[in-house]
Amino acid sequence: MFKSTNKRILERPISTFPLVPDGVYNGQLESVEIKELESSFHPNGKRTAVNFKINIKLPDDEVETLYVSPTYTWSMKGKLIKQLDDLEALPEPGESLDLDRLEGMNVTVYVENTEKDGQTYSNIVKMTKRKPAEVPRPPMPRKRANKPVEVDIDSFFGDDDI
Repeated sequence: MFKSTNKRILERPISTFPLVPDGVYNGQLESVEIKELESSFHPNGKRTAVNFKINIKLPDDEVETLYVSPTYTWSMKGKLIKQLDDLEALPEPGESLDLDRLEGMNVTVYVENTEKDGQTYSNIVKMTKRKPAEVPRPPMPRKRANKPVEVDIDSFFGDDDI
């Protein structure tokens, strides 16, 4: 983010990563894409990930953007399966996943800050599909209690009917 009061003076930010307090936030998936990222754990130095870009709303109504990028693998041990399940978007075996259909989804994110190599990061530790706010239902009309009704059998039936 470019921030300066003068075009000849540049301010270096404290962190190039957005930092938000630990907590639970409502957000929306802005984009979901397959992306190649650097990785020291893969022989070629790269890993393929599904990159979720999430805009979250902070308590002061400011919007911050965070990312979560599980490695693209259909292994049951991988984080992608768990993430898609939490978003209620995990396809059945043999079915397809349309990433475009995830964009715009309302989500709830759980953020925890961690420090690594002197840098603090806001990590999304869980992201779930946010349920629409439940609209209170109007009260059901009360049924009238079935009270026994007294019937004069003689007036209902004639003497000849009995």
